[in-house]
Amino acid sequence: MLGLQAHLRAARPRLALRGGHRDFACGGETNSVLAGQVTWFRDTANNRTIIQMDDADADLTIDMMIVLHGVHTVQQSDFVL
Repeated sequence: MLGLQAHLRAARPRLALRGGHRDFACGGETNSVLAGQVTWFRDTANNRTIIQMDDADADLTIDMMIVLHGVHTVQQSDFVL
């Protein structure tokens, strides 16, 4: 647990087909990029924790990234999606 919450609701992805917004989903701990989801992984070799988000365009490209110094335990409750 990070001891703080990342509020990502304002950064939620825009759905092109519907013209509206969709909240991010929690993809959990993985270094894979998942469409419309927040994922994270611990990069122990570089002593950092990476939080990454992809919008709903399904291109599986990281659209936003947060890099935390140090290796942290992250869980879904650390985010307001």
